[in-house]
Order: sequence, then C-alpha cells, then structure tokens
Amino acid sequence: MPDKPEYQNYPNDEINLMDYIKVIIKRKKLIIGIFIICVVAAVLYSLTVVPVYKMTQILEVPTIGENVYLDSSSKIKEKIEGGFYNFKILENLDFESKYNINNIGFFKVTIPKENQLLSIYADVTKQDLENSKKVLSELFAQMDVDYSPRLEAERDRKNTEEAIKKNTIKSMDMKIEGAKAYLILLEPRIESLAVRIEETKTNTENIILEREKFINKQKIDGIVGSILYTTTIQQAINHLDQLDSELVSLRMKKLDKEKEIKSLLIGRERIVLEIFNLDKQKESIRSFREIQPVSLSTNPIKPKKKQMIIISAVVGLMLGIFIAFFVEFWQKSKEDRQ
Repeated sequence: MPDKPEYQNYPNDEINLMDYIKVIIKRKKLIIGIFIICVVAAVLYSLTVVPVYKMTQILEVPTIGENVYLDSSSKIKEKIEGGFYNFKILENLDFESKYNINNIGFFKVTIPKENQLLSIYADVTKQDLENSKKVLSELFAQMDVDYSPRLEAERDRKNTEEAIKKNTIKSMDMKIEGAKAYLILLEPRIESLAVRIEETKTNTENIILEREKFINKQKIDGIVGSILYTTTIQQAINHLDQLDSELVSLRMKKLDKEKEIKSLLIGRERIVLEIFNLDKQKESIRSFREIQPVSLSTNPIKPKKKQMIIISAVVGLMLGIFIAFFVEFWQKSKEDRQ
C-alpha cells in the first residue's frame, strides 16, 4: 500500500495577528483618509438634505352618548389611510400641480391607549407646511361631512323619542287632573252620605225608643202598633245597610283613584328622568372633536444627523481596513509574480 501523505505546516499559511496589525499600521493613512471621507460625506449630506418635521393632530371620534361612539377608531383609520377622502380633498383645494394625490395620501393614523382618539400625523418639510395644514383641515372637514348624516339621524331619533315621552306626560297629566276632579266631586258625596247614615241611625234609634214606650203602655191595640213599629224599624235598618254599602263603594272608588294618581305620578317622574337623560345624550352627540390642534415637532425627525455620522464613521473605518488589506494583498501578489 502507498504511504499516506504527510501533512506539513507552512508558516505562510498561518494566521498571524501581528501581521494584520502591521498592515493596519502600514496603511493607516489610507484607512484614516477613507474614514474621514465617509464622515465628511455624511456631514455634507445631512447639511444639504431638507429637514423633515412631524405634523400631528389628535381628534376624538364622534359620540352619540356618554362613552358611546358612532364608529370605531380602527374603521376611521382605515378610511383615512386608504384614501377614502382624497378625491374630495383634491376637489375642494386648489394646489399647484406638484402637490397631487401622492402628497395627500401621506397621512398616517395611530390609535393611542384611549381607543376613542385618533392621532393623525405626517412627515412634512417647512416648505410644504402650509399646504399640509390645508390638507389636514380639509380632511377634518370631509370627515365631519361623512359622519354628519348619521349624527343628525341619531339626533332626530332621540328628538322623536323625547317628543313621544312628552306626549305621554301630557296624557298622564290629563289623567291625573281627571282623577283629581273626580275626587273633588266624590268627596261631597261621601260626606253627604255619611251625614245621611248618621241621620238614619238617629231616626232608627228614636223609632226603637218609641216602640218600647208604646209596648210598655199595654193597650189593646198594642200588637198592631208593635207590628207597624217593627216594620218601620226593619225598613230603616235595610236603608241604613244600603247607605253603608254605598259609602263603602264610594270610599273604595276614592282609594282606587288615589292609587291611580300615585301610580301616574311615579310613572311621570320616571319619564321626566328619561327625558332628562335623553337631553344629556343629545348634548353628547357631537362630531369629531379636536383634542390637540395641529402641531409641528420642535426638532426635525429626518435626517438623523448623529445616527448618520456614527454609521458613516463605522462604515468608513471598516471600508478603510478592507481596502488596506486589499491593497496589501494586491501588492504582495504583484511582488510574487515578479
């Protein structure tokens, strides 16, 4: 069998860290030069590029009641970012030809923690600031136009509901007044009937006393007279029972009317409270409300000068080292060929 090849170590193939350091020191001017060029280029670019600022406006979505919202923030966000209002904005605003639909579609929306709010923002330059404000103002107007019919319909519905309740109150007031008038008429009848009952009781008692006196005389025709007295007394008692029944009936009617009035008054108070709540709900019906007016960030958000310079410095240093090693490799290859 053939002998196995022996592996030999070649000094030139070993990676020597000192060689790398020597190359870096040897080519330091090249590395520093490329580093400076990259940093200076980044500084010049950051000075020449137009600064971009963040323009923001915060709105509250339309409400139709206390903490009751007409539409969700996410749906309104989709409309704005999807360009739902762009055509109307272009139609109503007269901009230069360069300020076209592509510029109007730059608005973005975020939803803060309070999900009933919309934070509308855009990245703008100071040159386009006035036009951007006009677009944002028109966007606000178009959103208001979009939701106004639904808000008006909700307001009309509540007005109709309130009118129905007010008519119910009028009807209840008429019933209450009628019941009170009935009680006014009923009271004299009850009093008169009570007087008649007392008079009947007195007359009956007098007849009984006269009968007792008549019986005590023990006359021959006492039997006939006693029968007559007894008949009269019985009739008086029957009449008294009839009057008592009528009085009880009238008092029951009075009690029923008083209960009816009390029930109507309770129902009336409940409806008055409902009308009060409806009025509060109507006050809560409102379109988009500006929480924070249009504002511009104090410092530009683009370009990020510090970040650009740091990145360019890192890239310049790495590029300089790479080129230094490339030049060193090229020169050695050239020397080896010679």
